[in-house]
Parts: sequence; structure tokens; C-alpha cells
Amino acid sequence: MILETYFSHICGNDPIKHYLIKMIEKNAIGQSLLFAGPEGIGKSLFAKAFAEILLTNGSADQRKQVKAETHPDLHIYRPEGKLGMHSIDAMRQLTEEIYLVPYQAKRKVFIIHEAERMLPYSANALLKTFEEPALDCVIILLTSLPENLLPTIRSRFQTIYFQEVEKKYLVKFVQENFQKTEQEAQTIAASSKGSFVQAARLCSQKKTYYQDILLPLLAAGRFSSYGALLETVRQLTDQLEQSKKQVEEEMRQELSSHLENLTAVQKESLEKEIEGFVSVQTNRETTHLLDFILSWYRDLELIRVKGDPTFLFHKDAYNQLEQSIQQGNRLSIELVQKAISDARKALERSSSIGITLENLFLKLHFY
Repeated sequence: MILETYFSHICGNDPIKHYLIKMIEKNAIGQSLLFAGPEGIGKSLFAKAFAEILLTNGSADQRKQVKAETHPDLHIYRPEGKLGMHSIDAMRQLTEEIYLVPYQAKRKVFIIHEAERMLPYSANALLKTFEEPALDCVIILLTSLPENLLPTIRSRFQTIYFQEVEKKYLVKFVQENFQKTEQEAQTIAASSKGSFVQAARLCSQKKTYYQDILLPLLAAGRFSSYGALLETVRQLTDQLEQSKKQVEEEMRQELSSHLENLTAVQKESLEKEIEGFVSVQTNRETTHLLDFILSWYRDLELIRVKGDPTFLFHKDAYNQLEQSIQQGNRLSIELVQKAISDARKALERSSSIGITLENLFLKLHFY
């Protein structure tokens, strides 16, 4: 079977497709690979397609197993628990499984999603495993934040850097999957940061609680008092907590029918999976909130420089944007980007969302 067909469903990053195929054709397969690049550009799709080639030898049944993540020689690890981290137990399991003989294929493939979410203790414990992996295995780390990995981990892996997806692929994706016009698709693609996930998010995005809270504030550009600032922070954190509880309840409800047949150990493992899923979803929602704030200032800058209004993210709030400019909102986009970046870093260090938002609003001169 032609190797290119394994990647035919993936758009973008063609040089990486060719590189991975050459690696296989020359039988020079790296055992420790780090796929690095922005969120939502297809790193996990590349990893699974690569695993498909390595594990199936063209067998249709085995290819289905890989796609369903049920192949006995495919081991996939995702963040779990309340903090959305890779647990010590999971990483210990990896060190044991990595030296076992393959069950069905000639080798084993280990894929670790969001590798930057490994606990430092776990990461350090894996150093020897990463340095001297079994000869019949391939380890693939996926990350959108390679700088957050321990330097000792990065040095042991061959890093493959993924680029943002080209706009033409995003336009096609939006038109085919969300029935948007050409102009709508162009606008969404331009705001998607080269990410399929972000494009899908923008297409299906409904008005959120933080839009109702933030739009009047962003338009006004200032709180009437410090107490008003704290009240807005409280509203946002309360809504985030409510959203978190809703996600957890929906997850538990969806899985409730499967619980009765599980052992105590399996139930404990499932609990960790639920906690991890909820934590990841909460982190994403917080990221969207910060992106929403940044997109407002991006639109202000676009209007100031008399850019094409079709590329505005907040078209429906054009009057409020104009009002904000007339009221003298002159913060540089560089200052806003720095403040948002600082907020993201604070949250990555497990800072309170309330304190983080309070500091952000103060940096943006809202009081």
C-alpha cells in the first residue's frame, strides 16, 4: 500500500508527511519523537497515522483497531485527575509496558498527549526510559508548549515542529463542515490562528456567559469602582465553576450505565479520567475567555489602522468598538498581548483564576 494514503485525510504540514514517510522507507525510524506545534493543527492525527503504518502492515482490521485505539500494541496516555496532569501511576505503567514484547505487531507505539502536563517527578523518573527505550518501540510526545517540557526530556527526543495550517485548508474545512459562505469562511479562517479546532470552535460558537459580562466592560473600558472590578471577577469565577460542575455532571451521567460492571480499580481509574477531562475542559474555557479579551483589542487595532472590517472578530459589536475608540482607549496591542500572556502563565502555575483576572484587569487599566 502507498504510504501517502495513510496521511490523505490530514490537511497541511505536507513536509512532515514526506519526512515521516522517508523515515519509514529508509528504515530509519526514530524511537523518540516530539511533535510540537500549536493546538488543533493535527499533531495527534499525524501520530495515529504514523502508528497505523508502523503497527498494521496494511491490514484493514488492524487499521480499524488503531483508529479505534484498541490495537494491543498502541498505548495512548492523556492527562487525568483534578489538575489534568499525567499521573505518576500512569507514567509508571508506561515504564513497565515499554519493555514488554509486542503482542501483535513487530513493535509498540506509545503516544503521550499534552506531554507538558507530566509531573516533574514523573518526567524525571522517565528519563532513563526515554534515554534507553526498548528497541521494538516508538515513543511520540505531543505538545503545544515544548518550552514547558524539562530540558532533559527535550534533549532526548527528535523534535518535529508543526506549522499552522494554511488558510486555504481552513476555508475548505469551514465551508464543507459548517455550510458557511466563501466570505464567512475566509473571515473565520483568518481568525483561527491556523487551527482546525479554533475554526470549528468559532463556527459553532454560541454566545457565552463571559460575552454578556465582558462586552459592556470592554466597551466602557473602565470599572466605576474597585468594588465593581471585584464583582465582575466574582461573576466570571462563579460562572466558570458552574460550567465546570455541569461538564462533570454530564460526563458522569454519560458513563453511569458502564459503572456497575467495573471493578474497584477500574472505577478509580475512570474517576481519574473524569477529573482529567473536566480539568482540561476548564482550562480550555479559561483560555477562550482570555482569547475573547485579546480579540477585542485586536479589533480595536484593526479599526484604528482602517483595516478591512470583514476581518473583525466582533462584527456585531462594531458600534461598541467605535465607542471604545472615541472614549480614548489607546492601549497598545503589544501591552495587551503581554498582559494576556502573563495571565496564561499564572494559570499554568495553578494561580487562582480570580486573582489572575483581577491582575489582568488592573494591567489593562480598567481601574
